[in-house]
Amino acid sequence: MNNDMKSIKILMTLSCLLICGCVSGQFQYTQPLKPVISQPNFVVLEKPKDIVWKELIPAVGKAFWVINNLDKASGLINISYQGDPLLYVDCGSMKSFVNHAGVPRKYEFLGSSSDTFFETVEHGSILTVRRKLSLEGRVNLILEELTPGQTKITASSKYILSKTSILNPSGGTQYTEHDTISFNSNQGSVFSKGGTICYANGKLEASLLQMVPSK
Repeated sequence: MNNDMKSIKILMTLSCLLICGCVSGQFQYTQPLKPVISQPNFVVLEKPKDIVWKELIPAVGKAFWVINNLDKASGLINISYQGDPLLYVDCGSMKSFVNHAGVPRKYEFLGSSSDTFFETVEHGSILTVRRKLSLEGRVNLILEELTPGQTKITASSKYILSKTSILNPSGGTQYTEHDTISFNSNQGSVFSKGGTICYANGKLEASLLQMVPSK
């Protein structure tokens, strides 16, 4: 092989490496629709208040809720939930596509997922992200005697969502971002970092109101 052919081969190899080394990507966030919650946040049972109280307390305990405070005279039960937000919160969906060194990679996940890993492109370089989301739900259940044989249970909740993102830029220093939002039943809020919108879907209150048999 002569020197000219060797030079051409070297140039073609370098060109290929440069092309294959290019980084491209796209990140897409689909916002959730604000849920239309048709079910009211209360239920009326054809049972005396004392019976409902006796049935509700053990039912809540078996469902892994934490009972913080009880006041039978006022009919107040204060409970909390801590864990995976996926069941009770809608934060939309996310897609990330990266192409690095000619190898495409695609990530799809729900915005309310508790633990996700994905890659994205920032300033022309790969950025890896480990994203964790946790929910603390605080609920007040109020038992109200409408008649001696009829009891109303009302559920009102406060949602606290905490997001931690561990970001590792290619060729840079790893760093961590923290963000927290809070909102009440049938409402939502927006994370200041990233702009993710989250809404309560009403399932938390509904699950509690269904714990006591109607008859």
